[in-house]
Amino acid sequence: MTITGTIKKIKPVESGVSNGNTWKNQLVIIDQGGEYPKDLAFKINPDKIDINQFAEGESITAHIEVQSREYNDRFYTDVKAFKVQRTQ
Repeated sequence: MTITGTIKKIKPVESGVSNGNTWKNQLVIIDQGGEYPKDLAFKINPDKIDINQFAEGESITAHIEVQSREYNDRFYTDVKAFKVQRTQ
């Protein structure tokens, strides 16, 4: 799935250890525009995508996947980008 929007905010890299595995992610918030603007936040892996090549206010297209997982009868959903590029 692809989404297009203007970068509103790039959050700092977060990292940690879970079940003995180290992880890193970074949150990017975009404004999808339109008559009723909608913000969308998605995660990237900073080791695979260099988001610092983009600036706040820049228009991008992100290729994303949506995943949900269940824990203790509750569902948690992540939106992750595997590719980000400037909008032409």
